Amino acid sequence: MKLRLNANSLRLRLGMSEVDALVREGRVAERVDFGPDGAALVYEVRTADDPKFSAAFGEGGISIFAPRSAVVEWATGDELSLRGSQAARGGAELAILIEKDLACRTRENDRDNADAFPHPPNRPDC
Repeated sequence: MKLRLNANSLRLRLGMSEVDALVREGRVAERVDFGPDGAALVYEVRTADDPKFSAAFGEGGISIFAPRSAVVEWATGDELSLRGSQAARGGAELAILIEKDLACRTRENDRDNADAFPHPPNRPDC
């Protein structure tokens, strides 16, 4: 799973096995270790019964919650992304985007392609 932070937005790209795990187990997570002292950033996507997207930050981690019904529909359909948002400080909005990670056609032997979704022919390349 890849995480991109940009201004007030979170963007996650999930491989095929991660999308499958999210549907089956309701959670997929990654960990970034920052040194021998055990400091780490854990980021996760969880399914929830709530029909709204949400995100939380605390205890060294980022948790994104997506509606279970939307995740199942997205995982089994042709849509490439799920979009949501939540209110943020000062009237701002936090944008949440969860995408299927697509294989890169220009770098066929890239190790990231191993678990990526096939690249649709009508989409721009990576």
